[in-house]
Amino acid sequence: MAHSMEGAAWTETRAKVQKWIEDGQYLVGLIPALVEENERLRSSLETSEKEFERLRQEVALLRGESEQYRSEREDVADALNKFMNEMLQLVNEVAQKFRQPSQRERAKSPFEREGSTHRPMMS
Repeated sequence: MAHSMEGAAWTETRAKVQKWIEDGQYLVGLIPALVEENERLRSSLETSEKEFERLRQEVALLRGESEQYRSEREDVADALNKFMNEMLQLVNEVAQKFRQPSQRERAKSPFEREGSTHRPMMS
């Protein structure tokens, strides 16, 4: 009986070893594909890092340009505001002159009678 137990244990051990060998061969067969995938992923990562750096620099450049345009826009708005204020002042001055009667209009004709609305008739 001891012999049959030894034989059964040996058969079981042998089956386990055979299974480990098969599993090992399968896993060893995966190594080249894993190495290739690792290289592909590293290359993709390197490309992505370069693209990220390029985009980071482009964003920094665009932020600088945006700030410059914002400053220029404020300068243009200030200049336009100043111009509009000057134009408003000129329009007000011109309007003021039109509201005030001129010296000629205020001076009465020497031929005009006070309170008279009658005009001489010409024959």
